[in-house]
Amino acid sequence: MAIPPITISNLPSDILYYILTFLGPIDKFTLSSVCTDLRAFFNDPLFKNFQYNNLDLSSTPQKFKKDVFQPFLEKYSSARYLGLQGCYMTSMHELPDTPPNLKALNLLNCNLIPQRVKAAQLTELRLSWLAFPFRSEFHRYYETFLAQNNSWNLKTVHFEHVLLKPDEFRNFFAKFGHLALEKLYLPHCRTIDHDVLLTMIRLKEIDFSYCVSIPETSLINLLVRCPDLTSINISYCPQFKDESINALAIFCQKITHVYCKSLPYITNDSVSKLLWKSQKRLETLILSSCDLITEEAFSICLYSTEILAPPPTTLINYEHPPFKTASSRPPLFPYFQTLEMDKCMITGRIIGMLSCGAFPSLVNLSMADCKMLHQNIPQSGLFVGCPRLKTLKMTPLPFQSINKF
Repeated sequence: MAIPPITISNLPSDILYYILTFLGPIDKFTLSSVCTDLRAFFNDPLFKNFQYNNLDLSSTPQKFKKDVFQPFLEKYSSARYLGLQGCYMTSMHELPDTPPNLKALNLLNCNLIPQRVKAAQLTELRLSWLAFPFRSEFHRYYETFLAQNNSWNLKTVHFEHVLLKPDEFRNFFAKFGHLALEKLYLPHCRTIDHDVLLTMIRLKEIDFSYCVSIPETSLINLLVRCPDLTSINISYCPQFKDESINALAIFCQKITHVYCKSLPYITNDSVSKLLWKSQKRLETLILSSCDLITEEAFSICLYSTEILAPPPTTLINYEHPPFKTASSRPPLFPYFQTLEMDKCMITGRIIGMLSCGAFPSLVNLSMADCKMLHQNIPQSGLFVGCPRLKTLKMTPLPFQSINKF
């Protein structure tokens, strides 16, 4: 008996669904016009609601034509997320009417201008200035965008390379809900109104990388008003010094991720205080290119949690440190996973500090381009104290992926 050929019409729905998950949203939309069977499958309510609530085209950025993209948005009007990061739209410059139930819009590095967004419940907006060739053009479309859209209750705002004037910055957040804002990302934004930042009291994540215009006093006042802050990125901001790190350690008791890359004026004292205050919560610490950071900042690893403060670091014997074994005391940093100290002035004594069992959950460790590290550094104790370590990057050794087995 001959086996009938397998076609789309007799293919099981679960197998067909698995195959179609490898296609992008635009490809699925184009494929639905091939035959009646595929059209019926794509119009099925279960498949349609599950697949097109999240219209993310950022993973495969490409060029789209207006005659394809606009009907695509009209057909899948129930989408909650629209991601167009890195996409380029031919023959159109303004964003078509968005789905009415849209809650998140991502236009980073996209040439579309959000002049009219028909979404009354928008809570997330990501916008980049790179789409506008001239600053005057951006301000012209920004005024139209500000006037035509309703008042949103934004919880996430991501502006990258957006050159807003201080008064425009103030008007935007005054209209679109600065009191409810939880995530604020402003990388490469040079003109920021500092008074508006002080009104954002519910922030949980902030990104001020490359924001050299924010004075340190404004950052400290913001940290005092944001006790629920969990993540902060102040990389490449040389104006931030020890006072900012100390304020972060004192007033932000829920901090878990700290990115302080290329801060040339922070010292061991502030980093040690941050580690001591947030030892039970900290998960990520990035200290790359911090010229004044040495292994002294991690001297807390050599002492137990029962004492109130560590003794002076000058009395530490790093060859035979006075710590208990890893099995006889609770770890100081039970959730710490990522530590980067590239181009820091650390020596081989950091290996002994990390080997004392204080970082049992450490997964990624990077110490590249550290001039004080030597090639013949014993690393056996490092794998004993950090049993979950998977990635180690150390100079002069090349990048290596570690397999415990």
